[in-house]
Amino acid sequence: MFLEGERIVLRPWKIQDAKALFSYASNPKIGTMAGWCPHKNIDDSIFFIENILSSWGFFAIILKDTNQIIGSINVLIGDTSNFEIDDDSGELGFWLGEEYWRQGYMTESIEIILDYCFYDLNLQNVWCGAFSDNIPSRKLQEHLGFEYRYTIQEVRTMSGEIKTEIVNCISKQLYDELYE
Repeated sequence: MFLEGERIVLRPWKIQDAKALFSYASNPKIGTMAGWCPHKNIDDSIFFIENILSSWGFFAIILKDTNQIIGSINVLIGDTSNFEIDDDSGELGFWLGEEYWRQGYMTESIEIILDYCFYDLNLQNVWCGAFSDNIPSRKLQEHLGFEYRYTIQEVRTMSGEIKTEIVNCISKQLYDELYE
C-alpha cells in the first residue's frame, strides 16, 4: 500500500532499503531520540527491517522527486501498541534523517498517516509518545494538535537507557475540527 502527499510517498519497507536505513540509523542522534541503539553495520539495519519495519503499519518516507528514503513512520493499533489503548486507537511513531529536519517533511508525513488512521482505518484516537528530552518531537506533536495526556516515568528504551516519556493524543473529533 502506498500513501501519497504533495512531496512524499509512504510505502512499506523492503529489505533492499537496508543501505538507506543504515545511512540514517547509524547516526547516534536518531537512535538516541527514538530509543534504540545506533546501527553499527548494515546487518543491524537488515535485522531491523526484517523484525520490525516489515510489520504491518510501518512505512518508509520517500521523497517523490528523488525516490530517496528519508525516514520512517508507523501506526500500531490496539494491543500492538506500546501503550494500553483501545482497539479503535493507534499509536504513532516516527523518525527522520537529520539532514531533512525542519523542512516540513515529518509534518506532511504525520498528516498523511492521521488521515489514513481516521478516515481509512476509522480510528477514534491516535496516541504518540516522545521522551522528555526529545523537544523537537514534542513540539511537532503539539503543533499538529496532539494534547498532553500523561507522563510515564522510568521507561527502559531498546538501548537500555531509562527515560521519561510524555504521552499525547489527538482524537478524530479534534482532528476534524482542526483540519477541515
